[in-house]
Amino acid sequence: MTLLSFQYRLVLVSRVGDSNANGAAEGAVKEVKAKVRTIAAATQEMLKVTIGAQHACLPFLVMYAASSINRGRRGPDGKTAYELRFGKAWHGKWAQFGEKVMWLPTGKRASRLDTGYRHGVFLG
Repeated sequence: MTLLSFQYRLVLVSRVGDSNANGAAEGAVKEVKAKVRTIAAATQEMLKVTIGAQHACLPFLVMYAASSINRGRRGPDGKTAYELRFGKAWHGKWAQFGEKVMWLPTGKRASRLDTGYRHGVFLG
C-alpha cells in the first residue's frame, strides 16, 4: 500500500485485487448505499414518484445521504464527523430530501413589493 499526500488530502493506493486493504472504503460505500435506498424510499412515498437508477435527482440524493451520515452517525469516540472537524455539535435545521421549501435568492429584489422568496424543492 502506498500513501500519497495532496494538499491536506490523504490518498491511499492499494494493490489491484487486494480487497482486504479496501475494507474501510467498502464499508463506507455500503453504508452510503443503504442510506440512499432509505432516503429514496421515503422520497418516493412522500412525493408519489419513482426514483430509478437514471433519475436526475440521484447525484443529489447521494450527496445528501453522505452529509446526513457525517452529521448524524457517531464514531467510537462518541463524536460525529462534523464535531471532529469543527469542534462543536451541529444544531442547524435541515429539510427532508425532496421537501418543498421557500428560498431567498441573493442580490437585489426587482421591486419592493416582491417578497423575494421563491418556491423550490430541497435537494441537499
